[in-house]
Amino acid sequence: MLQQPFSIFLLLLLFFSTITSTDIIMEKFVSFPYIDFWFHKWELHEHYIQQQIYKQVIPHTIRLYRNQIYASFPRKLSPQVPITLGKMLTKYDFLSPVLENRFLPYPSWEMNQPTSKNETLFSVLGFEIDTQSGIMYILDQGQTSTPGTMKIIRYDLEKEALIDSLVFPNNVINEQTSSLDQIVVDPVRNMAYVSDSGAYALLVVDFSSHSVRRLLSQDFTTKPDPSLWITYQNGNKKCLNQSSYRVGIHALARSCDFQRLYWSPLTSKSLYMLSTLQNFTTSSLVISVLGNTNSIMQSMLCNTNEELLMANVETNQIYRFEEQPTYNNISRWMQEFTKREELMQWPSSMSYGTNGYLYILSNQWCSVLNKEIDFKNPNNFIIWRAIAPGRNYIEGCNQVRGDILMQYIAIGFLVGTTILGVILLIMTLICYAPHVHFYIPQIKDNEDSLDL
Repeated sequence: MLQQPFSIFLLLLLFFSTITSTDIIMEKFVSFPYIDFWFHKWELHEHYIQQQIYKQVIPHTIRLYRNQIYASFPRKLSPQVPITLGKMLTKYDFLSPVLENRFLPYPSWEMNQPTSKNETLFSVLGFEIDTQSGIMYILDQGQTSTPGTMKIIRYDLEKEALIDSLVFPNNVINEQTSSLDQIVVDPVRNMAYVSDSGAYALLVVDFSSHSVRRLLSQDFTTKPDPSLWITYQNGNKKCLNQSSYRVGIHALARSCDFQRLYWSPLTSKSLYMLSTLQNFTTSSLVISVLGNTNSIMQSMLCNTNEELLMANVETNQIYRFEEQPTYNNISRWMQEFTKREELMQWPSSMSYGTNGYLYILSNQWCSVLNKEIDFKNPNNFIIWRAIAPGRNYIEGCNQVRGDILMQYIAIGFLVGTTILGVILLIMTLICYAPHVHFYIPQIKDNEDSLDL
């Protein structure tokens, strides 16, 4: 008699423990053997495939706006990369019974052709989207052979219109060595921060005055660690077999209260923090050294829960760090945010959607550089997603948006009803337990069956 109630009780406990678990479970959202584009002419697509130009195309940064995925494709490996910024578009191919995920040039085909210094894109690696205003900040790495092409273009996603273009002056960048990698924005102060991984500096952009300042140039906090060799695939392989892959300040993260900036050189395992309430016109800046992360971080992201998420390219997982500026040994406080995932080789970018998901791009960067990629493998480039707490830092701290508020209410309802059900079940068992008779099966003599 008690077997069925106890079974129900155990199932309820299992269900309760599942929905209250803190483990972040990732799933493959979409994967690509190689990156393909929607061309405006069939001949261009045929040339792209036949000449195997796709082998030079690596997706690097993803951002979401209204759950639309935008991605960058830097022209680092080849100037023949046809599109450097695009948005993912799924279409049905009548010649094939499958849906095709390709990228449409964004904002337009013409804007992706490097012809005009100010208004067309030469090579985009990092970009950011203010999900509150719908403004996209496009960081153009430019072209070393064409002076005046390193810039930030601001584009209105709602109006689909160019806002302005800010070209970096020669006194803050080096046309030959600068590599403008990542950008984070501060919409409150109308500012942005850019990492220059090639000339080792932090650039502070003021859109109100249309000015740029160069900070921490050749500082130890922005330079690569010369003793470190970047490894991947759990440390079993070196990135670039013949020489060390040395990259300076790369990953950036902005706190949701817009008071702190985090960064780390790619060829380094150190994390630094700068209070952005300081006066940048002074020569002395107070920098906090948060310590050794014990890993190489390709990208970082602060969320609205005042957590810093860090993508570890050596162990293929995401770590979480609760922001506490007083900490000076970050490795003691880092926690696993996601479990190790062997297919998530080199997580290069993270972005929150408006649907409660965190999206993660893995692009096998070093495997491509080492020419180890089999472009028939359907899992070369993967966009992952996981239901995760928090949202994009740009929305401010501890704010609950309407679209995911309903998700929180639904989860709360499930948790509440489960707890209530367990309590009622326990009370029922307590009340009726004295009246329950236990039936013990008896074995008959000279028979193998049970007398129930």
